[in-house]
Amino acid sequence: MVSFIPGKQRVRTASIKVNLYLFIFLIVSSELSRFFSLPGYSLSVIWPTAGIFLAAVLVFGARVLPVLIIAMLVWSQVFQQATWVISILFSLGLALGSWVGAKAMQTASVDPTPTQQLIRLYLGGILLTSGISSLFGSIGILFDGSLDGFAFYDIWLVYWAFEAFGVMLFTPIAVLLLLDRRDLLKRIGRDLARKELKIWLFISVLMAGMSVVWSLQDQSLYATATAYTFFPLLCWLVLRATRATVFALLPIFAIAFVIFALKGWADVQIINNIEDLIKVLLQLASILLLAHLVATVSLERNLLLDSFQRQAVRDHLTGLQNDRGLNTFLSRWISNKDRLNYRLVQLEVLDFDDLRLKIGFDAACDIERRISFELSQLATMQLSRLSAGSYVWLMPEDTEDSDHQLNQLYDQFNRPLKEISEKNNPFQVAIASIPFDEKLNSPVKCLTALSQAVDVARKMPKRIWKESQAVSLIEQREELIKQFDALKLVISQNRLQLYAQPIQPLDPSHTSKGMMFEILIRIEDELGEIRPPAEYLNVAKVFGYMSVVDYWVIEEVLRFLSEKPERLSNLARCSINLSGETLVASGLIEHIEDCFQRYSVDRQKICFEITETEVIEDERQATDVINALRLMGCKVALDDFGTGLASYEYLYRYQFDYLKIDGRFVRNVLTHPVDQVTVKSIAQVAQAMGLETVAEFVESEDMLALLDEFGVTYAQGYAISHPKPLKALFI
Repeated sequence: MVSFIPGKQRVRTASIKVNLYLFIFLIVSSELSRFFSLPGYSLSVIWPTAGIFLAAVLVFGARVLPVLIIAMLVWSQVFQQATWVISILFSLGLALGSWVGAKAMQTASVDPTPTQQLIRLYLGGILLTSGISSLFGSIGILFDGSLDGFAFYDIWLVYWAFEAFGVMLFTPIAVLLLLDRRDLLKRIGRDLARKELKIWLFISVLMAGMSVVWSLQDQSLYATATAYTFFPLLCWLVLRATRATVFALLPIFAIAFVIFALKGWADVQIINNIEDLIKVLLQLASILLLAHLVATVSLERNLLLDSFQRQAVRDHLTGLQNDRGLNTFLSRWISNKDRLNYRLVQLEVLDFDDLRLKIGFDAACDIERRISFELSQLATMQLSRLSAGSYVWLMPEDTEDSDHQLNQLYDQFNRPLKEISEKNNPFQVAIASIPFDEKLNSPVKCLTALSQAVDVARKMPKRIWKESQAVSLIEQREELIKQFDALKLVISQNRLQLYAQPIQPLDPSHTSKGMMFEILIRIEDELGEIRPPAEYLNVAKVFGYMSVVDYWVIEEVLRFLSEKPERLSNLARCSINLSGETLVASGLIEHIEDCFQRYSVDRQKICFEITETEVIEDERQATDVINALRLMGCKVALDDFGTGLASYEYLYRYQFDYLKIDGRFVRNVLTHPVDQVTVKSIAQVAQAMGLETVAEFVESEDMLALLDEFGVTYAQGYAISHPKPLKALFI
């Protein structure tokens, strides 16, 4: 924001060079003002001296007053041949008024708003500065006797009006010039280079020229009509130009108006005496007041809109750019040719939602603020908080320096737990970076590739990954999206097929009353061929679609079994798998209960298989689901038993009916002594706890005999039967 009232703490020291410039400028501007006064009178409509005096004191403080006073004494004595009484009172009045007005206008620390600046200018500058300086000048005129016949208060009020007009017109632009002349000229030049202001400038010059031409040709009607266009043009200027440009052009507008009045152009009332001069002054002051008000209201509105726009792209917690700001930046950055020299980096706090639940919201916010502070100390570009616990920025593609910086970050945020105090909550991070290349042509693709790289980093021993080709990540993602679309099409077209693989008891004494099997699914492609679901299920896990598949399987199986009574009478146990996503779905139990209500199936004949991996991920949720399933009468099996480090501990923690021994131990059980010991120990522990066991991947008669010897209850595999359509089991 352009401010013409510097705070007290910003007062500068005027150098000898600056003092010399001020000295010369005051004399020259004061003498030039004589061109805008009536012959025989010392009063000028355009009087910049009062505004320059106040501006100099605002910028450089009272220490500049001696130079200003000497300049006024020199001008009044040398150029105006004024008496010493008038010169001294005139100069001291300007100095005292400017000092008092500057004190009233300046603030202690915070920059005032545009409205506050305008109020301070009118109260401190026009009321105090002009009032005091005009009082001293009027006393000098009274002593001099140059305006005999006028009452003192008339002299004072007229003098006050001219001083106030000078302050109103020249103080703002003089302050900006003294603060930074070069920067001001650059800003005004950039503003005037805009197309709309070029058009404004052209129309203004054209209207002024036409008005003069009409006046010289005694076409007063056309001249007046043309002159009136200056008022909408002035409104256009103050609404569309920057504040600096408005402050610079208003004096030019005032000078042009006074010249028109002195010459009688455009049917403007010609100045013949002091009364006419005052009328022109009042007209100009009214126009300038309106321009100041409109410009201030417009600026306040623009600042408010800018504030809303900044808030829209600013993260409220850390003060960094948010995801919206990052997307806007990337949209512009992608078209930058220098982007190939930079990498996009993401730091992500692992399992941040769980961490926040564990340590509390306030502590999690402290962690985020600490991370954002540490990252802001680095040489980064466009540092943004993408989401909770996730930060993105750009860094130069300097292999050695960037690698060193990322490794330092990783070591800083992944300290050993023993080094972390109670007040310094432990957390772990993953860091990934990708290069910009031709295929990253949108923010979505950039962030998608970066997300893929973070997933790779999560799986690394040291969770930091530098991708060399982002194109491969994009291609992988696009392929996954294609497969996901294909999966949704398969489900919508009802091309998921229910298959089943029989389960057989190993000991003849364990004969069951009916068939036992595990439900599997297959995919029917567009050509009608049956394909294994591995690639589709992997995509479903990536996109969080497994619960849709599992819910479909549960309902379709129960519907199929309930359609014919003989299917249920020939059934001993039907096992249905629950994926990890389905296990934590809030509506799982309700969905199963609803299916049982709609399809009359004996609940004791349904067994839900939960993999050990899913139990490890969320123990509380696993406990709730297992208890709910057993409470409604279903059986529960622990699938892939033996893969986790805490396998046996889970047998004490959860209530299972069956253990399914992971196939990796069964596949080589005939030749691998360690696998033999593992399978045998699992069977023995299960027997001791009253659980039955199922061995997967059984592929030969010899394996069946050995597993029976170990005490395994059931077997499942090619030695018994290949998977087949569910309907085929009941033919």
